[in-house]
Amino acid sequence: MDVIYVSVDVDVLDQAYAPGCPAIGPGGMTSRELILGVKEAASYEKVRAMDIVEIDPTVDFRDMTSRIGAHLVLRFLEGKAKRH
Repeated sequence: MDVIYVSVDVDVLDQAYAPGCPAIGPGGMTSRELILGVKEAASYEKVRAMDIVEIDPTVDFRDMTSRIGAHLVLRFLEGKAKRH
């Protein structure tokens, strides 16, 4: 059986949403767009697992980026739960 593993690189976000990323810049996705994308991806049967990369809590302002990471995990699980 083929499965899909999703790796979410948080530096795809605009710098306004993810100050805790080492390689951020202007013009990226909004946090809402990324969260909805992860939830949608998780709804597909072949998507089985996910990881999140490029969060550096030592430079994160008010834990903004870390909180987005937590939301990504929750929305991934929500998307998986709605499949069943």
